[in-house]
Amino acid sequence: MATKTINFTVEVLAPPNWFLALSPMALQVVQGVVASFNVTATAQGGYVGSIALSLSGLPAGVTATITPSTITQTGTATITFPTAAMPVAGPLSLILTAVATP
Repeated sequence: MATKTINFTVEVLAPPNWFLALSPMALQVVQGVVASFNVTATAQGGYVGSIALSLSGLPAGVTATITPSTITQTGTATITFPTAAMPVAGPLSLILTAVATP
C-alpha cells in the first residue's frame, strides 16, 4: 500500500489584544491647578472591542473626569482632576484601570 504525505504550514497568531500608554507617567503640579494626563489605547492583532477606563486612589472629595471614559479600539482619552483639595506634600499613587468590553 502506498503512503502519501502533504507538507503544510500553520501560523499561530497572538489573540487580539490592546495596549495602554499614559503620558506623563508622573506629574508635579501646584495645589489648585488642574492635573491632566493622556491615555492612549492601541489595538493589536485585530482587536475590535472597547476599553473602559476608571481611576482610583484620589483623596476623598476629589473626582476625576475621563473624556471619553471608553475608547473604541484605538484612541486617546484625557484624565483631569482638580488639586485644590489634595494634600500639599507627598506623591499620590493613583491606579488607572482599563477593562476590555466586547
